[in-house]
Amino acid sequence: MRYLKAVEISEKPFIQWHGWAKSLQELQALGEEDNPLILAENLVPEYQFGVCPLKIVGGVLVERSTGEMAEFEAEYLAEQTQIVEQNKINDINSATFVYASKQFPMHEAARLRYFAIGLYTGSTGDVDFLATDGTIVTVTNSNKTLFLYEFYKKIQELTSPTIL
Repeated sequence: MRYLKAVEISEKPFIQWHGWAKSLQELQALGEEDNPLILAENLVPEYQFGVCPLKIVGGVLVERSTGEMAEFEAEYLAEQTQIVEQNKINDINSATFVYASKQFPMHEAARLRYFAIGLYTGSTGDVDFLATDGTIVTVTNSNKTLFLYEFYKKIQELTSPTIL
């Protein structure tokens, strides 16, 4: 059984575990068997919410309070939610939507074109769009609203808030 020593650090996870002895005999030979900062490897807790659930107080390992851990949990979930939301751009860039039985890309350049056509109220003619199969699809002025509806519907689907 390996033994690890807790070392306090100033940033998360606040405790790092350093290998100290490879056996109980080695720990005893070091005279460290009663050191309150040393735990058998199987007793070292997993990090929770990005921190060690133990802390060093007066040279002794103690459990963090429920309140402390609740704060770390809230902070961790907020950070994870931001990461998930930021990564949605990758999902959008690789997504497609369907209009008139054809798939259309949603990468950034395509989205800019769709938004420009949707926002430009002076556009009264037919518009050509590139489908994912490489064909040009002409959308008539009377069908632009339906085309953009399918695009916006897919954007809303892909950007719905994620709750962890």
